[in-house]
Amino acid sequence: MEREKKHRRGKVTSYDHVNWRGLRDLRITAKLTQKQIADRAKITQSYYSKIELGDVRSPDDIVIGLIAAAFETTTSDLLSVLPRKDPSK
Repeated sequence: MEREKKHRRGKVTSYDHVNWRGLRDLRITAKLTQKQIADRAKITQSYYSKIELGDVRSPDDIVIGLIAAAFETTTSDLLSVLPRKDPSK
């Protein structure tokens, strides 16, 4: 479940509970490279790599939507298949 944070420009949805490393498994299952996903999502391969490695704590809604579209799915379906972070870590 997404958490909303207050931001100067309004509400911002936080996805820092999502384990973004799960994107790697999805990408490999789809037989796609990081570059292919990044190109489809119209983001750089290096930024996508950082997301996939978990170096980006919570990508914004737009980027998540673009990545979901790159996987030919919806944002909610993408988020539902990604694992949650272990709260004890």
